[in-house]
Amino acid sequence: AATGSRKRPMSGSFLVGTSCELEKPYLRLTSEPDPATVRPVAVLEQSLELVKRRWKADRNFSYCTEQLKSIRQDLTLQRCAEKDTDLPFVI
Repeated sequence: AATGSRKRPMSGSFLVGTSCELEKPYLRLTSEPDPATVRPVAVLEQSLELVKRRWKADRNFSYCTEQLKSIRQDLTLQRCAEKDTDLPFVI
């Protein structure tokens, strides 16, 4: 399939997440994202710290990989690569 035919999850406006959940499974988007399920940068910073602690504690690769993908997705949805943030976009 041509890449130009894929539906983009963002329509041009900036999304601001409102979820306070530190842990969230990574799910491929099939529709427009709901801000209530996207974590804002402040929560994502806490989520990253949690993942780091969990990695040091039990080295669970599957868990950490899923959480990092979910963090990156939330950053991407909010276009944090285009904003000035202390949270690294590429983890």
